[in-house]
Amino acid sequence: MTKGLDHLVLCVKDLAAARQTYEQLGFTVTPDAHHPFGTANCLVQLDGVFLEILAVEDAGKFPPVNPYEFSFARFNNNYLTVREGFSMLVLESKDATSDHETAKRDGLSPWPVFNFSRGAKLPDGREETVSFALNFVTHRDMPMAAFFTCQQYAPQFFWQPQYQTHANSAHTIKEVCLVATEPDRYTQFLENFSHGIAEYENEDDVLINTRRGAMRIATPAVFEENYQLKAPEMVHGPMFGGFKVGVDDISRVSTRKLDCFGVGIVFEQSE
Repeated sequence: MTKGLDHLVLCVKDLAAARQTYEQLGFTVTPDAHHPFGTANCLVQLDGVFLEILAVEDAGKFPPVNPYEFSFARFNNNYLTVREGFSMLVLESKDATSDHETAKRDGLSPWPVFNFSRGAKLPDGREETVSFALNFVTHRDMPMAAFFTCQQYAPQFFWQPQYQTHANSAHTIKEVCLVATEPDRYTQFLENFSHGIAEYENEDDVLINTRRGAMRIATPAVFEENYQLKAPEMVHGPMFGGFKVGVDDISRVSTRKLDCFGVGIVFEQSE
């Protein structure tokens, strides 16, 4: 079964500044949360998908370097030495361990499943614990783009209707865009990761539909045409450039295309 978009990791240097900007764009942003491995985040929850605005909080809490494990914190810290932006794409998961075995079968390169918990503040002020299992997958030609599936163990505490209501009427992520000079080189990888099937607009533009939202692989020129933003430099291989947000009422959006901490955001009216 095709997996849907779960969330996007948007890496920033100043979490408070990013929160303020996203709120000014009309998003409701959750209270800050703190990971046990040195990063912190705040979220924009939509309908079954969310934006994770992430910053490094305490590098002293990073786990020891282990060549046989993937470090979420170290990856994003390294990403921030290059730029702020869209660092990781996450798909939904019902069983991270099964995802790990499937990824191996499909010829991907999964890392050991990573489990962790953190506190979550509910709208009424209560503090609960949410837990996750992550199955990371990387591609040797994409050192600045990472992928994983995310299984939630306490979704009743994570998803909150009050956090999913936004002044700009946003409700979904319609598309994410990976920028690559040769899109077709990475099509099979994303098909295997998502279990989706690619549709070729042309050799410069590939679209893979998922159960929730789509993944586009586009050349820098196609990305810049669609997002009206300079594409990320390709020195470090393909990188995520931006995403499209579906809204119920486009008149409630002040700016339809913008650069937000190195990420191209396009707001589109949903049908």
